[in-house]
Amino acid sequence: MDRLLEAHQRAAAFYAGQLARLACGPAVDYLRSRGIPRALARARPWRLGYAPWGRTALLDHLRRFGHTDDELVAAGLAVPYGGRLTDAFRNRVMFPVRGSDGRVRGFVGRDLSGHPRVPRYRNSATTPLYTKSNHLYALTERVTGGEAPAAVLVVEGPADAVALSRLPVGAEGRWAAVSTCGTALTGGQVELLASAVAPGTAVIVCFDPDAAGRRAADRAYQLLYDWAGPVDAIVLPPGTDPAALVARSGPQGADRVLRRCRTSLLAARVGFGLAGRRLDEIEGRVTALRAAGALLRRSTERAPRDAPLIPAIAHSLSVRLGIDGATTADSIYPP
Repeated sequence: MDRLLEAHQRAAAFYAGQLARLACGPAVDYLRSRGIPRALARARPWRLGYAPWGRTALLDHLRRFGHTDDELVAAGLAVPYGGRLTDAFRNRVMFPVRGSDGRVRGFVGRDLSGHPRVPRYRNSATTPLYTKSNHLYALTERVTGGEAPAAVLVVEGPADAVALSRLPVGAEGRWAAVSTCGTALTGGQVELLASAVAPGTAVIVCFDPDAAGRRAADRAYQLLYDWAGPVDAIVLPPGTDPAALVARSGPQGADRVLRRCRTSLLAARVGFGLAGRRLDEIEGRVTALRAAGALLRRSTERAPRDAPLIPAIAHSLSVRLGIDGATTADSIYPP
């Protein structure tokens, strides 16, 4: 195990050195497009990196430290290809995933080739050190490594988490963003987060406004039934993600948009449920009301914490559907 950890620390230093040598090019352009200045990418605690094109650039480097091929395969840093070993990551911006002790245990690599047959994101393979469903990128850097956050934003991509570290501190305290490393939120990640923050800390889950976002919202709600603090959501406009928002609007502008888009996760689920329905027809509005009422009823039965949110959500639903408040209330709590 110690040898695998050593290999990862040396790999992270190698990748960081490769990025530091780049004054321009696709890696630098990608980071800029994601609202991540070079100085931030190279600085602690992030120390992002770049995996070069060479098939054995990292392998050759680590072999010089005495790491064997078997160790590097076990660490997930090398993979068999065409009868020989090759680097697991090539031509990618590298995001090191650290454990609670601050040591690197895996990586998320973002492809720079743009080739349609190459996965955009690649996680380290499952190893004795790393299982992606049980890790949260930036948890060590942003949650456990300093002042306790007022809220934790759960985002999809690691670049989102880094870019959001530039947000200003609000009146209620700072927001800390963590990434699920490209996976849907898992029970293991929720447990990890719960052990890292004070009881009552708000969780804000960020979603895309599409079918995948709706599924992610439903799953997150189920996993966060027992969360001790507020459970909120941010649903960004189509075609926007947090990192793009920071790149386009700057930290201050992004902060304003994120706070304006913040709502309860329960309200977000109701909003997702209305999407795609024929709200211009009375039949469509009635069907939407029945579905929303059933969702609210089930949700408050499972999560009493959300009961105080019902009046405001019901009012918004009534206004949006053009249905009187009494009928809306009856759909939630049938007589």
